[in-house]
Amino acid sequence: MSSDSQVIEGYANSQVDLLLTKATADEQVWVWGLLRTFRSRFPQADHWTVNITPPDIRIGILPVGSRKGKTAFALYWDRGSICCSLRNVLDYRPRMEAEGLDWEINFSRCPAKSDVDDWFDSIDRIFEPGYLRVQGSGLLPASYSNEDGNDYEQDGGDLMEHQDNQKELNQILFGPPGTGKTYATINHALSILEPEFLAENAGEDKDSRERLKARFDQLVKDERVRFVTFHQSFSYEDFVEGLRADSDGEGGQLEYRVEPGVFKQLCDDARTRGDQVESGIRDNPRIWKISINGTGASATKTYGYV
Repeated sequence: MSSDSQVIEGYANSQVDLLLTKATADEQVWVWGLLRTFRSRFPQADHWTVNITPPDIRIGILPVGSRKGKTAFALYWDRGSICCSLRNVLDYRPRMEAEGLDWEINFSRCPAKSDVDDWFDSIDRIFEPGYLRVQGSGLLPASYSNEDGNDYEQDGGDLMEHQDNQKELNQILFGPPGTGKTYATINHALSILEPEFLAENAGEDKDSRERLKARFDQLVKDERVRFVTFHQSFSYEDFVEGLRADSDGEGGQLEYRVEPGVFKQLCDDARTRGDQVESGIRDNPRIWKISINGTGASATKTYGYV
């Protein structure tokens, strides 16, 4: 099978291409298959390159604009072949060797997809569930700018072992146009709201992407996601809160109302929607407090809700 038929569209940058030139045609097919497996098993992991000779491919967490990533796996050239192993996971090598397993794989050791799957399954058996839960933004080497794609600092220690399984909910994706921010936003939103759906549809094919986009659009329609495009005329009043002028209709008299912007509306919805016990009270109710027998403590005091 031709290596060109296995290429992940939109994945490679010049450094990925440089690493692959070291490999045979069969080994290139194997590398692309391995990368597809990574994308399937860790759909939110970021993929980036390190500018050494020849370059490495790192898989873990690296926000756009950051100079230091958290590496879980690496693909690298060693002793005449492209190899793959865990990185920055404490004692992973002796723990795998103690089980009689390869701590490092390459084309000669795991030539078939089933061999690669078995290797990943062995990692899952040895390490506790969630141990390698790599929650990045699903960025690819081509998603990073040329400036980002060089001389990343390397992590040390056991960062992945002690990584908190709780996903950081406040994240900023930034970069020049065409670097994959909108693409990553869809994956990021689904990883928070519906991670199982994302994992089930994490393929690189067109149908998988269309299913992810359709589900994201439905979440927007259900007002669980708000997608906002900031432009020059987008103001504080549009985003948070502000006065809005409106006519009373018949008389043409202007009225000014305080209306929430998209962010404040999202906060209001979070308070009044979601997993709450049905109380019989409508969203955003008007509330009156009625005090009987004065304002002090009283057995006859009651409250009314409308």
